[in-house]
Amino acid sequence: MAKNSLEPEEKSILQDILTDHCAHPRHMEKLPPPARHFYKENRLCGDEIDLYLIVKKEKIKRAAFQGHDSTPLCLASASLMCDALMGLTIKEAQALSNQALESLKKGFSPTFTDASPVITPLLLVHESPRRLANVRLPWLLLKESLTAATAEAH
Repeated sequence: MAKNSLEPEEKSILQDILTDHCAHPRHMEKLPPPARHFYKENRLCGDEIDLYLIVKKEKIKRAAFQGHDSTPLCLASASLMCDALMGLTIKEAQALSNQALESLKKGFSPTFTDASPVITPLLLVHESPRRLANVRLPWLLLKESLTAATAEAH
């Protein structure tokens, strides 16, 4: 039978991961050229994200972001996302972005265990739907960025 809820220990571990990335976001820096730069904002909540990607031979070599006055959840989401991007191909990153956005739309479900480990802590935010926009913004920016990067390459 498929699992559709978290055990208290699992929830605690995921909460610790999310809290750590809120308090200590990784990859929060501006990358100089040849990094590609992309920007997105959510005017409703005030989050702003700059995403920097260094791509060589269809692989993401480095990913970083700047969050300006963004919420801690937005920064944590961008931090976890950048952790996951290093070394992925553009196609793999697109698949991860699609999976993240789909998982965040659905929340915890029987397919929860199929979610990427980087996405799983973010699903806790479904317990607070108003915060979902904060978590989705970096992933929406990534999706747009990868579409633009693919178009530039062809």
